[in-house]
Amino acid sequence: MPLAPSEQRYYIPHVISISRTDCRPLSLRYASDLLQALGHPIRLQIVEVLRSGPCTVGNIVERLGLAQPVVSKHIAKLREVGAVSCAPRGREREYQLAGGHTEALLGVLFGATQEEEAA
Repeated sequence: MPLAPSEQRYYIPHVISISRTDCRPLSLRYASDLLQALGHPIRLQIVEVLRSGPCTVGNIVERLGLAQPVVSKHIAKLREVGAVSCAPRGREREYQLAGGHTEALLGVLFGATQEEEAA
């Protein structure tokens, strides 16, 4: 039995197997997801804190004055899109910017990079 048009899937090079309703190439999907994640004011504040170097959730909570569950929720979203990475440090986890596109985009958003500001 043939599939309904909305259930048909297409296979295009450099694009995930997609349905008819979503045909963004991977690079556009990644950019869209990253920009959506960075579009939240709290996540932008977290990213700005992480620009100065790796931090634990406790450090971020202290610097921003937000509740720990709020910060953790937003860090999870930033990790999901690849903007933030995590490394264990004893009993805690230390978060840092994942580099790549995120760093370049933040340079545009916030002006000079941290290294340029320090010089």
